Amino acid sequence: MHSIVSENDFPQNEQYEFEVKTLNHFESLLVAKEYLKLNDEVYDYLKIKPQPYHWYSMMFYSGLAKEGIEDWSGAISIYQQIVDRSINREMEYVALSLYRRAYCFEVLLENEKALASLIDAAKLHTYLPLEVTLAEIPARIASLHARFRQTSLADLYALRAEKGIQKLKALKKNSDADWIGKTLVKMGSLSLSQIDEESFRQNIVTLMRNQRYLIQAIELKHPIWSFEAQNSLLSIYTNLWNFINNYKIPSTTDWALDFVNESKAKSEFLSLYLESLEKLKNYEAPSESSAYFQTLSVYNQIKNIETMAVSLLTEEMLKKPWDLTPSVNRLPSSESPSESSDLETKVNRTIKESKFEFPKDFEASELIRIKPLPKKKMR
Repeated sequence: MHSIVSENDFPQNEQYEFEVKTLNHFESLLVAKEYLKLNDEVYDYLKIKPQPYHWYSMMFYSGLAKEGIEDWSGAISIYQQIVDRSINREMEYVALSLYRRAYCFEVLLENEKALASLIDAAKLHTYLPLEVTLAEIPARIASLHARFRQTSLADLYALRAEKGIQKLKALKKNSDADWIGKTLVKMGSLSLSQIDEESFRQNIVTLMRNQRYLIQAIELKHPIWSFEAQNSLLSIYTNLWNFINNYKIPSTTDWALDFVNESKAKSEFLSLYLESLEKLKNYEAPSESSAYFQTLSVYNQIKNIETMAVSLLTEEMLKKPWDLTPSVNRLPSSESPSESSDLETKVNRTIKESKFEFPKDFEASELIRIKPLPKKKMR
């Protein structure tokens, strides 16, 4: 981000000068991604001096530090304090706080609040960097409308984001190219600190739209931001894959229902995951691009993950009888032959009610093709 240290109209005394040095130190911690240390040092400073000259700066660093350690609710609370305290003062920090607060809401899947905060930030666009106003905000609004399944609005704002990037390139054609890589990485960023069923579904929708910005950042061949974009893209797909691969539903006494529900959920996640990968491979980069992304090892790593995903989806759709044996062995020892046919009926009914599409020739008997466990002898 841009440096948030400013001289303003404060008296040039020792305390003021010390604060400026402290803020520069905080900026260096932020750049180095030492978020925990930054969080602790900002907290300690404000504890000693709760009303510093640069209160807005200090608090904003505190919010960024909490984002870095993934304390999203804590960051929202900090940004809200900045917004509440301002009365037509330090409006740059108010606008930035509204924007950062929206991102935190988005991570927490509080999508309505995220959208409202982005709209509030856009109203203060004169206090925001051009790249945030013209590109980042439209891109985030587009991803939120996609989560709401409002495709036409999502497409509209995605187009605005693309036009914003082109406008920025025209306005900044003689400036350092560093800004565009940084902006594109921000536009494609996705936090996956904690993934569950619902966050997976919403984040994969966001990824399908916003991964294009990471590819564009990679294609820039920037020594910092292209590398950052590669790491971000690989990290996102790896984390989503790990969630799918390790996914388990809580066990109940109804093992047949557990089996069907787990396979149904995994197959849904895998289908969405593979759809996103297909969009990634088929992305048509801008005309000036050299398809550099497809020559990199990160592209091959992602393709390897795709191969594993296809294999797992096939496995889920074609479960073998022995896959269920461990679960069946946990059934009560009093299970009788007649009860085995009851289980077969139950599985067939569960499959039918779940609307889960097994292969056409699939029958529950394929799952229950085992011998009943013998009864324990009475001593």
